[in-house]
Amino acid sequence: RSGQLLGVMSAWISINQLSEFLSNLESELGANAFILHGHDQVLAHPLMAFGYAGLNRATPLPLQTSYADPVVSAMWKEREGKSIVEWFMSGPQVKHVAYGDLEYVILFDEITGYSDQPWLIATYFESHDMAAEARRLKWAIIFCIAMAVISASVAMYIGRQIAQPVRRLAEGSKKVHSLNLADVEQIPGSFFRELDEAAQSFNVMLDGLRWFERYVPKGLVQRLMRLNPDREIESSYREVAVMFTDIVGFTTLSENM
Repeated sequence: RSGQLLGVMSAWISINQLSEFLSNLESELGANAFILHGHDQVLAHPLMAFGYAGLNRATPLPLQTSYADPVVSAMWKEREGKSIVEWFMSGPQVKHVAYGDLEYVILFDEITGYSDQPWLIATYFESHDMAAEARRLKWAIIFCIAMAVISASVAMYIGRQIAQPVRRLAEGSKKVHSLNLADVEQIPGSFFRELDEAAQSFNVMLDGLRWFERYVPKGLVQRLMRLNPDREIESSYREVAVMFTDIVGFTTLSENM
């Protein structure tokens, strides 16, 4: 008060009480929680709720490497190989521990400000609790990849079925433009309605042009196209007199008009 220190009030909790709190979490929620002081000392654990043997002034906290809980003592040990759970659950704050025939997953987080060393708040559980989910996820990924491959294959097949008729129409149109009707083939139908209608219309047009070619010389058509490239040929009705004659060489002559 008024710049003078009158006293200090602090709140504290013993290691046994903190461990008892973690023990209650294990009983109520099934959480195997513990706290490490730094990386090598156990600060709180359900086994320490009623004290822990072998502690003294020299070693006020049990060492993590020799702790009674085998999962905690093996937390920093390297292990060979990877299980299916490790492929789906890994990171800087995840450890996988093998003990006997069982595998455990340890999740931890680091907090500071409570002592000279950081605290690691951790919990662990058996990996088989999530192994089934990991297997389902693995098969789901495989299924999605398979479906993606099948979808891509179907899309390529459909695209090819669309492209082939369009390509035939384009090639046929080029030949029609050059009046090479003898080289133009009928366009086969398609199971796509629009492409099938386009193919049928092209085939009908081709038949009509072939009939037209019988009576109108190709050279005459090409000449008219050269003389009138940008405008339509106007038609008209006229009364004419037709005389049928048989002139030698007239057919050849008319084809070259």
